[in-house]
Amino acid sequence: MNMNDTSKLDNPAWHSLNEAHRRFAVGDEELKFYLPNIAPFGGINSGDRQVLRKLDDCIQTDEPFFIIGNLPDLPPENYVVHFELICAQMIQTEPIEVSVTEEIIYLNDAYNEPLTELVNQVQPGYFRKDTSDGRLFLAFSKKEKLVAVTSERMRMDDFVEIALW
Repeated sequence: MNMNDTSKLDNPAWHSLNEAHRRFAVGDEELKFYLPNIAPFGGINSGDRQVLRKLDDCIQTDEPFFIIGNLPDLPPENYVVHFELICAQMIQTEPIEVSVTEEIIYLNDAYNEPLTELVNQVQPGYFRKDTSDGRLFLAFSKKEKLVAVTSERMRMDDFVEIALW
């Protein structure tokens, strides 16, 4: 692992889709997205505004999606930017000591429905039918209902992005 080169965190979806999550990728050398049944995220590896014309090959009509990383100026005429979200990528450099007081559940396919319900309450549209495919999900529950979930959202060779819902 090369945790000294953090430049991949500037475009984590692109690097994930070219590394550890390549089996979930659709697109080409300039624009890639997760398969529609996995996640609504994509990345661009081009500063050319014309690359956005390729969105029609990856996105279905009226389907919301998120481009993570650098975005060329102005979308094509048939797309609207609803909002931009500025996020900070943080790196854990040392183990965190915690005292676990609740049972941690390793989620499997039996939890797909309650998992999707919980995530879509917090972040509607982020979670798709097969988002959990092949990824580690951990959860806490109270009275047999999921109340918190964490998972890998994107995975590169050197970094794992963790999501918490």
